[in-house]
Amino acid sequence: ANENVYLNVLSGEMIISIDSVRSDNHLTLNAEKVYIYPLNSCASGKVFLSMLTNDSILETVSKLGMTRLTNKTITDRKVLLKEISIVKDQGYATELGEFNEELNSVAAPIYDHGDRIVATVSLSGPANRLDEGEINNYVVDLVNTAAEISAKLRK
Repeated sequence: ANENVYLNVLSGEMIISIDSVRSDNHLTLNAEKVYIYPLNSCASGKVFLSMLTNDSILETVSKLGMTRLTNKTITDRKVLLKEISIVKDQGYATELGEFNEELNSVAAPIYDHGDRIVATVSLSGPANRLDEGEINNYVVDLVNTAAEISAKLRK
C-alpha cells in the first residue's frame, strides 16, 4: 500500500500512534506528528474496545466522552456497540471520516503471548484515495501483517 502505516497503543481512553512508515505520495498525513485519537473516533479504538468482555465494553462505552470530531464521528453509544460487535466478528475495524472528514483508516489487532491486544497496525490515507473499496483491497494484507507481528510477540 502506498499510504501511511501506523503502530498504535492504548493509553487510557485515547489511542496514540507511536511509530509510522510514511507514504511516498505527495498528499499524506504528517507521519512525523504524534497522533492521539479518542476511542470512539478511530479504527484502532474500535479494535481495542473489541478485546474487552461484553460487560467491560458496556462499562467502558458508558463512560466515554463520545467526542464529536466530524459529522461522521460515532457519538451514539448503541451505534458504537454495534460497530464493536462487527469488529469482533471480522477481526479488523474501519474508520470512514470519523476522526477527520478527509481521512479513512483500517486497523488490525496485534496480540501478545497472553492473547491480549497490545497494539494495532493501521493504514490511513486521504478519503479521496483510500475509499471503502480501496480499504477492502488492503484488509487481508493488514490482518496478515498484524498476525505476523503477533506471532513474533508470542515467542
